[in-house]
Amino acid sequence: MKITKNIYVETVEILVLGASRWRKVGLEGELEEGEDVVAASRELKKKVDEIQKLNNVDVDTFAPPIPKEKIDPRKERMKLLIDSATTKAQLVNYRFDCPKELSDYLEDKLKKIKK
Repeated sequence: MKITKNIYVETVEILVLGASRWRKVGLEGELEEGEDVVAASRELKKKVDEIQKLNNVDVDTFAPPIPKEKIDPRKERMKLLIDSATTKAQLVNYRFDCPKELSDYLEDKLKKIKK
């Protein structure tokens, strides 16, 4: 097999004011006779890193984004209701709508409230 071209592409996620944007930068190089493919790939990567730095992407400390945990609004709302409850009667009413994952949390709060 004869390799004549070498392509290096890098895609990074940029977070701007809480919004996520993707930026893709790539370079294509033509290999000369006898040129090492791995060395050529490293050179293309260096050039792409230079471009990313010009675009304010810190490639030296870049880490892949951490997947966002999916938040269940029903659970979040119930947790807020439990936290803001001031009487046992309120908490007892929440038992019917409380998700299983929060039942221990609700029972602990019931034990802490005196009235």
